[in-house]
Amino acid sequence: MLPTIPRACPAARHALSRPLRACAALLRRFGRDESGSMIIFSMFLILMMLIVGGVAVDVMRAEAHRQRLQTLVDRAVLAAADLNQELDPEAVVRDYFTRADLLDELEDVTVSDAFNERQVSIVARTRVPATLTRLVGIDEFTMPALATATESVTDLEILLVLDVSGSMGDDNKLEDLKDAAQVFVDSIFDSDTEGKVSIGMVPFNGQVNLGQAFFEQYNTHDYGGVADNYCIDLPQAAYDNLDLSTDLPMPATGFYDSYSGPNSTANSYDNPAYNRPRSDYGYYVNSWCPPMDQNTVLVPSGDRAELLAAIEGLHAIGATSINAGMRWGMELIDPGSAGMLTELNGGPLNGQSRPLPYEQENAGKIIVLMTDGEHFPEERLNDGYRAGPSPIYLASDGHYSIYHPGIDGGFNFWVPHKDYWMREPWQGSNPGWRDRSSTPGGREYDAGRMTRDGSGLPEAVGRAERQDWQEIWQDLRVQYVAWQFYARPFGSGSSGRSDIFDAQMNAVRMRTSTDDMDNQLQGLCSDAKAEGVSIYGISFMATEHGAGEIWECASSPSHFYAATGEGSAEGQDIMSVFQNIAGSINTLRLTQ
Repeated sequence: MLPTIPRACPAARHALSRPLRACAALLRRFGRDESGSMIIFSMFLILMMLIVGGVAVDVMRAEAHRQRLQTLVDRAVLAAADLNQELDPEAVVRDYFTRADLLDELEDVTVSDAFNERQVSIVARTRVPATLTRLVGIDEFTMPALATATESVTDLEILLVLDVSGSMGDDNKLEDLKDAAQVFVDSIFDSDTEGKVSIGMVPFNGQVNLGQAFFEQYNTHDYGGVADNYCIDLPQAAYDNLDLSTDLPMPATGFYDSYSGPNSTANSYDNPAYNRPRSDYGYYVNSWCPPMDQNTVLVPSGDRAELLAAIEGLHAIGATSINAGMRWGMELIDPGSAGMLTELNGGPLNGQSRPLPYEQENAGKIIVLMTDGEHFPEERLNDGYRAGPSPIYLASDGHYSIYHPGIDGGFNFWVPHKDYWMREPWQGSNPGWRDRSSTPGGREYDAGRMTRDGSGLPEAVGRAERQDWQEIWQDLRVQYVAWQFYARPFGSGSSGRSDIFDAQMNAVRMRTSTDDMDNQLQGLCSDAKAEGVSIYGISFMATEHGAGEIWECASSPSHFYAATGEGSAEGQDIMSVFQNIAGSINTLRLTQ
């Protein structure tokens, strides 16, 4: 039997006479040829790539379905657990799934109702048919979507720290704020069926008026005795810790106007009344602590009616000290104030002494901080000008004279409305006067001499009575006193009088720079956030710098709101902002 000849040996097939060794050589070459194995290996790799790619596509499809289902589950569980809705919670869930055409993927709904609390749990499952992964034995992907939501009124302490500076009177901003804040208060209290929420308010302008009862808890001095004038000049030490000690000595804010300029119109020398600007409320428009029963601190409580009335009574006036507002807001939320505030409230709130400890479980501390501007340099009276006797006398006819020592011939009393010197205080007549031009020149003015040398003067001379500094500031502007009683008698020319005026103003009052105020604010905000206090910041049509300070103070970018006035076509109006914050506070917590 002849051997089988491969197709590669056509010559051998037709010429058996060729030598067998030629065919053997062809056979050996055939055995060494590996090109066929590479094709097989490549086909195997392609098949594996198709299977892996198919699995990836199927997994991506399944995950997209799962994400869609999870979003639906989250929305449905939040809506069903809402204590404000009166529908059956399970019916709410089923309605959500029906509308999404996914009811067949809902497996279980569990509802647990307790007093002032509702918990809803949802189990859903999506099944996505496989395509190429069938090649490896996987016919479908089954992926679950789970969620549990609980709504309950926890122990909340909320402080509204609101700007009521003069600029809030522009463009109806204050009225818009009142409406929004009142809606906020109603929304929060409507969700509180167990009395677990307390809300307080700190209105601020250039200062914070504490109200008499709160003011009297602190170690204050130099109080001027002006009704409804209960502000405190906070020292730097008050910003160094969240707990403001009631033992820290702090001066009361004087009743004075250091902002308004001296009146230089006709008759101003003769009539100091030109320099006693009064508002409709009967006090200086630019007083640092307007003495009024509006704009006062309301300590946190559960009294909705009192809070709504206090908001309605807010009045726009004064400068802007956001740092002071935040400082007193933290004082009303700090646990160190618990004993004092419980006493001021006439007892604990729902059996609890508040403020609660920072680490209290199921409790929250929230500050809503709003401004429409930025810091304005604080001004406060220096020691020696806050209280005590001054060298200034008031005559029975309403005119003033001031004692200055070291004048030749004993003519030590300057009379501004007469523009001359006298041997005695002005008493409604002019005994012993001499013309100003005859006063010896060449003296250097000393801004401190009136307090250093003013002691020992008689309390009264004839029909003139010596005045305390507090009496002076209640009747005259600070700049008027510096100009009429110091710059004019000693200055030579307008430049000389201006230099003396500046020196005297610096002797009477000091200023806190806006940089220092910014730093004080941010230090407080950082300390508060470190203790878990949530800070919502609202820039209400504020300056760029002011908005930046509020943004930095807020707990997160999502806690910051740039608000516009009601009816504005651009941005989010103040009403919507307060509603969103109330909704955020009342929002449900996803626990699974």
